[in-house]
Amino acid sequence: MKKIKRNNINLLSTISILIVFLHLLIIFYVKYKIQNLPIGNFRLGYIGNLLNLVFSTLLIIGLVVNIFIKSRVSDRTILSYIVIMTVFLFAGIINSFIKFPMPRIYMFEHQFRDVLTGMLFSAYQFVNFILIFVIWMNITGRHGLLFLNASLNAVIIIILFFIFAFIYVNQSKPSGRLNKTQNEVAVVLGAAVWSKNIPSPMLASRVEKAFELYNQGYVNKIQVTGGNAPGELSEAEVASQYLKQRGVNTNDIWIEKKSTNTAEQVRYVKEELINKRKLMNIVFVSNAYHLSRIYEICTFYNVNAGIEASSLNISFDSNIYYKVRESVALLVFWFFAL
Repeated sequence: MKKIKRNNINLLSTISILIVFLHLLIIFYVKYKIQNLPIGNFRLGYIGNLLNLVFSTLLIIGLVVNIFIKSRVSDRTILSYIVIMTVFLFAGIINSFIKFPMPRIYMFEHQFRDVLTGMLFSAYQFVNFILIFVIWMNITGRHGLLFLNASLNAVIIIILFFIFAFIYVNQSKPSGRLNKTQNEVAVVLGAAVWSKNIPSPMLASRVEKAFELYNQGYVNKIQVTGGNAPGELSEAEVASQYLKQRGVNTNDIWIEKKSTNTAEQVRYVKEELINKRKLMNIVFVSNAYHLSRIYEICTFYNVNAGIEASSLNISFDSNIYYKVRESVALLVFWFFAL
């Protein structure tokens, strides 16, 4: 009887371990599929991929050790957590690839669909952290209020990751290699458009920086990017109008008006400017708080580009808000390439 029970335990534990390993493979695949990159572009050394691997490995090792200890966490409890993780993971994947009808609501200057996808994947990672702490706290003999303490520790590790990302966002990134003797393209990343198709200060400052580079001979083409909210011209069209008013030749302005976020804009540059037009001297132009995430997305895409910050000065409160937002967005990109 005991042998049968032990066999059942081993079977359920093995299933749990296999599901966690399968989750890791799915996440690796989906990260590249979401960004329309072949899985051949996968690099284990990328910081986001390393994070996925480390936490999955911690969980798998914990599950293996749990099999052999006396006061083990029950298989039913483990499977309950894994089922919840699986639901969040696949809900995020489905929402990423199937465009269900949703209102075009913007939250934190992102479309609601994108925010919802990020929340679903983040919920998966949060439950993953809880399960890791449940397993390892039990292994190390910390049994008191196990599930509550595991949840609190999961919150703490998220806070620590946020602090790390915030520090990373505050680090300045190298501007790249501007050279007047080469054919450079300045890529203006989209930002908000105000009513009556007026560029927001964020967008105007980015376009002004691109114009400055163009006027000084550092670039000879300007690629403007960005879609639009209902009732407005696209961010790219408004940026294009701004450049024309500043005297830039229409032939030197390229317009992309479908992208809705930074990753899509980097993807466009990768596919259209680098792969198709064979242009290698790219300079992204955005605000200073945005540069670290641009750098990380370019690294993920294996895009070697310069990065230039606009000259816009924003208030202390606004600067903190944007850096907090960028820190959260950077973490979500590292873990899930969103």
